[in-house]
This record gives sequence, structure tokens and C-alpha cells, in this order.
Amino acid sequence: MFTIDPKITGLNVKEKSVLKILFSINTHRVANPETVLEEARSYVLFFREGRGNVSSYIAIHLLASDRKLYYSETSNPFPEEELGVVEDDARGFAEGLGAMLDEIDFTTLSVSDQERWINDQEIFSKKPSPEAQPAAQPAGPAPAQPVATVVPGPQQEAPKSRKAPAAVPRPADRSGAPSKPAPLAEAAKQQEIMQQAIKAGVAKPPKPAQAREAQSVTGAISRDREALARLLASF
Repeated sequence: MFTIDPKITGLNVKEKSVLKILFSINTHRVANPETVLEEARSYVLFFREGRGNVSSYIAIHLLASDRKLYYSETSNPFPEEELGVVEDDARGFAEGLGAMLDEIDFTTLSVSDQERWINDQEIFSKKPSPEAQPAAQPAGPAPAQPVATVVPGPQQEAPKSRKAPAAVPRPADRSGAPSKPAPLAEAAKQQEIMQQAIKAGVAKPPKPAQAREAQSVTGAISRDREALARLLASF
């Protein structure tokens, strides 16, 4: 009876005394541990263990994921007389997975041919691991440059105080002189408004300036005469 042995990572075929190997001449579909079907090749191996004992293993190579599954005979090592029974059990196991088995007799092969055949089987040959490349360090931010601080010495002059901003001059006219209020223009504008009001009958025309001056002069003479008469009457 064959059961999976997770402790086995490789069979080291070159270091063992091979008695017989059966291998699948076709690829067949096998479910991997994640229950996903993959193309695979199967091998049934028999090794001499000394004192007439034999051990048997079934190796399955999952081609897509490059996984190797190993099954061992529960009676390992068993007497060589039981080889036929164990072989029938192993054939039934592998053929039940869909493998079409063929046999290679290592006893008739030269040492070089045995080594060549083993190297041709990916499940037994160790792929050279790529040379470890130093991991690229992520480019970090550039180191901050030190900022020089200038400290005034005893002979350095203190900074001069800022001057108050000069007063902004008034905008100048075309002649270059500062603009001034235009009283004549304002008076003319008021006179024009008054004339319009008189024409509309809203306001009355003002008295002439000469009449106002005459009245003020006449009133002043009358007040002077009255004062003089009061003075003469007192004598």
C-alpha cells in the first residue's frame, strides 16, 4: 500500500542502488493539493536496501507548478520475494491516475547511460538556482544640506532702520502743477442750475448786486444822520 510522505523532498536516485524503474510514457492529469488539475508524469522506483530487502516509491511530477509528490510503500523495506506483489500494487496506483507505464532496466545500462537518463528526467535533476542578486536599495530622499547661519561679529554694523515711506503727491495736471479745486467751474454749474429753476418757475431771480450794495450804503447813511441829530439835541 502506498501513502503520500510529505517528509520526502527528493529520492537521490544517483546515490541509491536502483533495481528497477517504471515511468509513464505519457502525461496525465493529476489534481494538485489545491485540487487543480495539472499535467503530470509518474515514476515507480525500486531500490536495493541490502540483506535481500527492497524499498519502493511512487514519484509524481506536476509539470505546470514543478511540484513533486512522493508516495512510499508502507512496508518499506520489504523482502525481495514480495517484489511482484508490490509492483502490481504500484502499477495499479499509477495506471489509475492515467499513466501508461514502461520499464527501464538499469542493470543492463552503463553508468554513464544511467546518469544521462536520470539527468533527462526533470523530477530527478536539480535545476541550478540563479545567482543571488543584491537587492536594489530604494532611492531615498536626498540628505538635507546644512544651512550656514551668519552671526554678526563685534565689528559689523547694525542694520540701518528703514525710512518711512514718502507721502504720495497729488496727481498733477498736464502743465505739471498739482491739481486744485476749480471754484469757477463749480459756481458756473450752480448758476446754470439756478437759471433752469427760474425758467421753470420754481425759483425767483436774485436781486442785482448793485441794488443790494446801494441799499446797504443808504441804510448806513441814514443811521449816521440819526445819531448826529441825537447828539446835537443833547446840547
